[in-house]
Amino acid sequence: MFLDNVRQPCKLIPVELSSAITAAKTNQGGRRMKQLWAGIKGLLVQEDGATAVEYAVMLALIIAVAIITIVVLGAKVENAFNRVQQKLQNS
Repeated sequence: MFLDNVRQPCKLIPVELSSAITAAKTNQGGRRMKQLWAGIKGLLVQEDGATAVEYAVMLALIIAVAIITIVVLGAKVENAFNRVQQKLQNS
């Protein structure tokens, strides 16, 4: 195992890391490591983030369509009001 050469942790190594090395050497931390890896795998498998991205893309598309519709209809409505105004002024 790669930790066999580690006899005493260096004083520069934080206490948590040195205890993790000791636990790994004595195989006391095997269950913790399995739980840690299971948690990491769970994060990678979860699809909540993908769902949020999908909703964000849909929202962006809806907003884009709404803005385009407002711009196009706004010009047409303005032309209609201008025609009505001209007819009222001419009569």
